[in-house]
Amino acid sequence: MACNSYITGAQGLSCRNSTGGIKNVHIFEDGNALSVTSGASGITAIDSAAATNLYTWALPRATSNFQEVINASTENGSLFYEATLTFTLLGLSQERQDELRLLAANPSVRLVIEDNTGNYWLMGKKNGSDVQTSTLTSGTAFADKVGYEIVMISQEPYGVEQFLASTPAEFDALLGANITLVA
Repeated sequence: MACNSYITGAQGLSCRNSTGGIKNVHIFEDGNALSVTSGASGITAIDSAAATNLYTWALPRATSNFQEVINASTENGSLFYEATLTFTLLGLSQERQDELRLLAANPSVRLVIEDNTGNYWLMGKKNGSDVQTSTLTSGTAFADKVGYEIVMISQEPYGVEQFLASTPAEFDALLGANITLVA
């Protein structure tokens, strides 16, 4: 393959209209094959090979983040993208322990990350993502955090893709007939 890929446009300064953090993480319940339709500006539709739930986990404000790092090696001629989602769930319960155990056991989780600016991102499109660590903490002082911090990582040949949606209704409209959003 020829390496004649060049940039295709200029980049100006962005407006100051972004808000940091993650609002929700939406987790596909199983490893069914996803069918993702992408346009020039992002994902225009997503469906599943079989009936699949997409579970919404609401996250406390100012506790969760998402980042992606491009990993390139001149010596090896390789390039891949590593996305990391770190999120917090407050409170301890056996039900939450059981859900986290199931999440951690799955080596190929696909996620939709909803950020506080209203963007939706697909993480783990090809290879899935998996739990790297999960920390339970009871806190020490009365005002300390009681809950979990979960870190999930995906390694993909391409970067995360954004859905062409900026509202929950627009995101719902991109979900195919076999995907049920459970909030």
